[in-house]
Amino acid sequence: MNVFTAFMEKPENVRFATQEPGEKIIFVLRRHFITNFGWIFFSILGLILPVFYMQYSLDNPETMQFIPSNLENTFIIAWYVVDLIYVIERFITWYFNVYIVTDRRVIDIDFVPLFQKRISEATYANVEDTSFSMNNLFQTIFNYGDVFMQTAAEKREFDFHDVPNPSIVQDKISNLAAAAGNRGE
Repeated sequence: MNVFTAFMEKPENVRFATQEPGEKIIFVLRRHFITNFGWIFFSILGLILPVFYMQYSLDNPETMQFIPSNLENTFIIAWYVVDLIYVIERFITWYFNVYIVTDRRVIDIDFVPLFQKRISEATYANVEDTSFSMNNLFQTIFNYGDVFMQTAAEKREFDFHDVPNPSIVQDKISNLAAAAGNRGE
């Protein structure tokens, strides 16, 4: 299993904390990896900016002489540490925000670094309506979008944001909800 995978169908050797005996995982989903490009771009920009600053400082020593070199070095190191913390936080948020579709229920795990996790779930008997949307050119080109579920449960709406193959996910959830309704669950 690739760390950067955002769409896993019937994954082998994947378990989660509240999994019931005999419950089979159908999909494990994360936001499409392309949605990370914004923060990746700014992180790379954050790595490059101090290089431009140092080059400017070397080319124009008379304008930068009011800043002591040890303070300048401390600032640059602090800048890189903050950039690294930002990268780690964004990656962890993406990696641990997971949507799970099993043969019995849908589960939304929202992870807020560093100390908060919220888990919501709904059985298919409570799923009343499902839909998906792909709202812009990037979503259409890269085949990702949002899947929406209306439920009769305590949490009225489940939204899977920016997941790959939203039509496949929505169709499978719809079929499982219909099957649960036919069984009278």
